[in-house]
Amino acid sequence: MRICIRAGILTTVLLIRPQAQTADSASDKDYRAGMNAMQNGDSASAAQDFRRAIAANPRNADAQNALGQLLLQQHKASEAVEHLRAVTRLKPSLAIAHLYLGQALSQNGTTDEAVSEFRITVRLAPNQAQAHEALARALVSQQKTSEALVEMSKAVELAPNQPEYHDELGSLQAQSKAYSAAEDQFRAALSLNSSYEPALLHLGVALLQDGKLADAKAALESASQLSPDDGLAHYYLGNVLEGVQNSGSALKEYKDAVKLLPDFMPLRTRLGVLAQRTGDITTAIECFRAVVAAQPNDPEAHNNLGLALLQSGKADEAIPEMETAIRYAPKDSSYRNNLGAAYLQKSDFDAAIDQYKKGLAISP
Repeated sequence: MRICIRAGILTTVLLIRPQAQTADSASDKDYRAGMNAMQNGDSASAAQDFRRAIAANPRNADAQNALGQLLLQQHKASEAVEHLRAVTRLKPSLAIAHLYLGQALSQNGTTDEAVSEFRITVRLAPNQAQAHEALARALVSQQKTSEALVEMSKAVELAPNQPEYHDELGSLQAQSKAYSAAEDQFRAALSLNSSYEPALLHLGVALLQDGKLADAKAALESASQLSPDDGLAHYYLGNVLEGVQNSGSALKEYKDAVKLLPDFMPLRTRLGVLAQRTGDITTAIECFRAVVAAQPNDPEAHNNLGLALLQSGKADEAIPEMETAIRYAPKDSSYRNNLGAAYLQKSDFDAAIDQYKKGLAISP
């Protein structure tokens, strides 16, 4: 799930100590210069100003926070953590400081620490929807879906007019196969913002998984029209069209999706299988070669490529792919039988019989 980085800057009291007034005044001046640079879109100058402010007074929580957020927005999470952690030390009861630190830790891949910070945020600000939302996202990363559902439900309760929250709650419910509840949340999101494409996409996917193909088709068509560059909308619409036996239109959607998501291998596999089934062997081979290149240890990828090559009369090319599939999955009898069929195409009957016997030994 995505992590939203808010652009706002924490409002804190400047820590001016009488015995260090000159240094603190210099720190404040650099901090204000950094804020002006930020407002003018000059992030490089802002970073320099914030660093000078911190050098003059490491206890300047405003400067530490501002630099931390700037680094976070620049996806420099590791460096951001250092400064945002300083804010939580200086202002341990400031909930939003823990929220920003949690976001930086999440971006840095330290999910367990992020969860701890988000729990502190929820404890300090139990009525802040964003705190519960952030905790829910981090819990999903820990595969704690049940607890994430509780937190996301609380976020929706506290901020019922946020379509994004309904969408995220619906996504969690769909993952738990509570499709009716998920559909209700996606529809609630769309009632708040009818052009919110993620909810349309997710509604379509939930309806597809719930077997409601006609409704799924309508939702996914709307999603792909609203966001024609969303490859997943085309992919799932292709799934629906396959389900209603409209292979020609499904192929078109998959081909559109591949242009947008060339590295999404489940899509390549799905397009390859459908192309093979409808006689477009060239496309099938192209897809399966891409999958094999991306997933060289996947026996099914090699088997699919081998079958497509065999269907095009290229038994000599098919055999090495099928042998590779067997090497990775020696107990799959179907791979042995497919290799036997390849030898039959070459009229190598002894080799074919040998493979069929080995297949029967695995699955009598």
